[in-house]
Amino acid sequence: NIHWVPGSGGKKKNIGNDKNKLVVVSRDEKIKNIQGSICDFLSKCSFDLVIVGCSQSAINETALKSFNPLVTGYVNQSDIMSFGGAFLQPAGYGEGIPHTLVDAISSGVTVYITKQQLLEFGLNKLGFRYTYHLDSWVKIEPNKESIYLLSAEKVSAIYCDYFINNSI
Repeated sequence: NIHWVPGSGGKKKNIGNDKNKLVVVSRDEKIKNIQGSICDFLSKCSFDLVIVGCSQSAINETALKSFNPLVTGYVNQSDIMSFGGAFLQPAGYGEGIPHTLVDAISSGVTVYITKQQLLEFGLNKLGFRYTYHLDSWVKIEPNKESIYLLSAEKVSAIYCDYFINNSI
């Protein structure tokens, strides 16, 4: 039997209130892997890009520099969502369900993600509601239920229940 649990759960972060500011969280070593996905999204809509966790020099080596992003560098974990009111989960990261995605949903910010990733990360299994935004991109507006389902407390309870009820 396989039992699926959505990662380790998310923590509410401080969020910004400008839904026109789109936050991407990454690091210098990963940004080149996801730049194509970010460029694809931004070429189809109008957002002010904010890149959290990367250096300006790393961004200058990518096509993202043409979007004139605000580049914050490293910030405290509690503030990673504080630069905008929307979050983009770019494709190409490749490490299972990204913790920043779970944190964004747990924080209640609008999330843009490809429908393929929504399915790949199992968010459809949790009943997340989404609307089509652009081509393959969907928009998730977290609500109290979705925030709770991905909270660290709920995910920990799922793990505990599973082990208690399935012990040998």
